[in-house]
Amino acid sequence: MKRRIGKSWFSVWAFDIETHADPVSVREGKTGVWLYSFINDKSKIEDERNYGKSMEEFIDKLNELTSSKKRNHHGKENEPKNLLIFIWNLAFEWSFLLPKLMEMGFSYSDDFKGKAFVFNSISTKTCSSVWEARVKFGEENGTVVFRDLAKVFPGSLRNVAKSFGLETQKGDIDYQKDRRAPDYVPTKEEKEYNFKDT
Repeated sequence: MKRRIGKSWFSVWAFDIETHADPVSVREGKTGVWLYSFINDKSKIEDERNYGKSMEEFIDKLNELTSSKKRNHHGKENEPKNLLIFIWNLAFEWSFLLPKLMEMGFSYSDDFKGKAFVFNSISTKTCSSVWEARVKFGEENGTVVFRDLAKVFPGSLRNVAKSFGLETQKGDIDYQKDRRAPDYVPTKEEKEYNFKDT
């Protein structure tokens, strides 16, 4: 699916993360991403390419997808690819994305033209509420635009899915399960839960 923003076309995606909420992580005030789902309208629940386990991995995927260095089937370089990514409660995901971007040397900029490794956002001063965020990797890369769906459809994700009678409804997961081990492998059921949320 594609959508136009201004004069540019964007491919439409959705993204959601699962984070540590086990008793130890809560007690120590530490959390992190243990699973994410990044999908579009053609994605299938069983496709392993939809899932990942870290923000660094997700950021690398965004860089690759927006790169102008890919070649099309005629051997010519493709135009930069812009991504529009919808997220439910963007402030939460942004609280994990922004620190990683800063660690990687990204800086704030109002204007992306001719710039690399920049971001900006429309948010409250503390980022407790984020309407939109934008990221650009290389000067020749496309732009990534994140938008918060919770600002469009107020209420909980579960209630919105029920209200619209969506085929995919929000499931349930054991949030208190300890998944902190670096080699933790998300189960099929956990991936399906994350995919449905996304």
